Amino acid sequence: MHDAGIIDLFFDRDENALRETEEKYGRYLLKVANNVLGDAESSKECLNDAYFRAWRSIPPQRPESLRAYLSKIVRNLALNRLESENAVKRGGSECFLIFEELADALPDSEEATDKSDSEEISRAINSFLEKQDAKKRQMFVLRYFCSFSVKETAEKCGKSESAVKVALMRMRGELKAELEKGGITL
Repeated sequence: MHDAGIIDLFFDRDENALRETEEKYGRYLLKVANNVLGDAESSKECLNDAYFRAWRSIPPQRPESLRAYLSKIVRNLALNRLESENAVKRGGSECFLIFEELADALPDSEEATDKSDSEEISRAINSFLEKQDAKKRQMFVLRYFCSFSVKETAEKCGKSESAVKVALMRMRGELKAELEKGGITL
């Protein structure tokens, strides 16, 4: 079923919306959650919470891209869960590697104290990504938004792991330079 049809089911409050969502995006969303959490059971719980949150937010929201909308919900829930469970002790999460990679390219979260700072940073990152070609943008999103490993990102993009590592390293440097040029202090 197409996304528009699934969204219409949500608007009709038809429970088949959840079944269709699970069928179309369940495996992908579970992968996003598991990439952040590194734990299958917690990822399943997170996915169920995401379906509930989607049920409550559609309507009134009518997402332009259902996949992106659901991915954002799952990712945010997984990150919140990771923080609350203090998963550092458990290890196994790709998320901590990603934070280390981005540490030099993005401002410290404590520095971006108010919502306007966060929005400015978000706009700058989006602007940076819009300037990238589709493959580079895909690499960046898979690695830093969906928390895919370098190996998985390489497989999805049809590139070698070393090519992905180099491209991401260069993009982080370019992002840092663009943020600094835009007056965002790191």
